[in-house]
Amino acid sequence: MRRARGRASRSLRLGPLVALIVMLAPAGPVPAASGEAGDREAAAAAAPSGERYHSDAGRFEVLMPGTPEVVSTSRRTLGGRVTSTECFVERDAFEFRVEYHDLPRIAEVVLSTGAILSRAKSDFLDAVRGRERSFVETSLDGHPARSLSFDIPDDRDLVGDGLLTLVGNRLYVVAAIRPRREPQNRLLGRLLKTFTVWAR
Repeated sequence: MRRARGRASRSLRLGPLVALIVMLAPAGPVPAASGEAGDREAAAAAAPSGERYHSDAGRFEVLMPGTPEVVSTSRRTLGGRVTSTECFVERDAFEFRVEYHDLPRIAEVVLSTGAILSRAKSDFLDAVRGRERSFVETSLDGHPARSLSFDIPDDRDLVGDGLLTLVGNRLYVVAAIRPRREPQNRLLGRLLKTFTVWAR
């Protein structure tokens, strides 16, 4: 899974952070410090190996299949600074990640919520070289969201589930990627249902 994570890490820091912000030209990266209800309960019960991960800075909580690595970056654009944080776990042939991207306020002015989520989806699929199977409108804790299912049709034959949501100017991208032929790893997708966010 190193190949999938490496592509996602490089592209998602630049993709939904720059491309979806009214096509603003980036001024260059600036490194930042690293660090950091019913359906959810059912999902937690179905995935007993998950560990509860709570992020005050990220304003989210989720069950993760291990302690995540956390990496943060910051980038200047003509519309303002964009910060991005990735929390990801790689184990054997699967990956689970939560990313949040703080977008300049101008993004909310010039782009609709649907446009931001659609562009984020396209950037994510480009990053992992994935192919969309479904992209469905939903909500998360009262916030607009989209659920995503996708394939990564290369020699590894991977499949994934994702969730994208916008809370104010913060974009969240949650994804579980696993081998198609390992049904036990379908539990990874259920971890998505334990994801919850709160506003500032």
